[in-house]
This record gives sequence, C-alpha cells and structure tokens, in this order.
Amino acid sequence: MENLKDRVALVTGSSQGIGRVIARELATAGCRVIVNCRNGHDKAEAVAAGIRADGGMAEVYCCDVSDEAAVNAMFAELGPVDILVNNARLDPWQRKPEMSEGEWFDRVMRVNLKGAFLCMKAAYRPMMKQKYGNGDWVARTLGVCPGCLSIYHFVPFAFVIAILVTSILVA
Repeated sequence: MENLKDRVALVTGSSQGIGRVIARELATAGCRVIVNCRNGHDKAEAVAAGIRADGGMAEVYCCDVSDEAAVNAMFAELGPVDILVNNARLDPWQRKPEMSEGEWFDRVMRVNLKGAFLCMKAAYRPMMKQKYGNGDWVARTLGVCPGCLSIYHFVPFAFVIAILVTSILVA
C-alpha cells in the first residue's frame, strides 16, 4: 500500500455508515482526515474525536455538497486535498412522506450526482498542479436490484458518475 502519511483526505458524508469506516481507515493509514457532513456536526465530531483518540489527525467540516458556493468555500479554506472520497448521498428511506416523486428525485440528484461533480471539480485542479491526487466514488449497487422500485434513483447516478469520471480523466 502506498504511504499515505500526512496526505489530506476529504470524505464526504463521513459522519456515519460507510463514510465513517472509510475516514477511520484513511486515518489509520496516516492521512489527515476531513470528516464532512451536511448538518450532523455532533456525529461528525464524534467520528473525528474517535480518530484523534486513536492517534490520528481529523477535523470536521460541515458543507452541503450540492451547494456550489459552499463547496468552493470548503476547498478554498481546506487547501489542497490529496484524496477525495465522494460518499455523500441521500438514501431512499430518507424521503419525507410529503415530498413528491419529482421533488425527491431532484434532491437525490443534487446531492448524489451534483455534489460529487462539484467536489470533483474543486479537488482535481489542485491535484493536477501538485501532480498527486486520488478521487473515488462510493457506488451504490442497490439501484440495479430487480424489483426495488423505491431505489431506482441510484441507476442514473451510477452511470452518470462513471461518465463524469471518464471525462475528467480524459480531459
């Protein structure tokens, strides 16, 4: 495994679940980890405190990744990020009953797709200048589960992210 000591890793949506595990593993590998969340500051701080208690380096940055100005401000404040893990997402069971199907679809696409795109765009220019960087997307395979109509939002997300990644790499 490559030496990740003192590399800066931003993990979006890392106040819980898979993101929390990824953040802890990157810290164990020597990264300074930015634990990102939209509004769960207490949970994010608990993740960062756990990393610090284990001897790692971690801080919290709350940011709605679907907000371009907020994402640009976050990257400007953090400085160059060596590793970006786009993990922030809305899961189907988070839908509020009063939301229409269209509203829910738009919200999912803003966070799951636009958020990943905005973070990727903000992170990759500095990565290219410093000639080091890595970006990953946590893919959700649930969207291709036959009969799982409540989670169909993930199907276009997975395909579009693959196209965006390819486009960025080719450019």
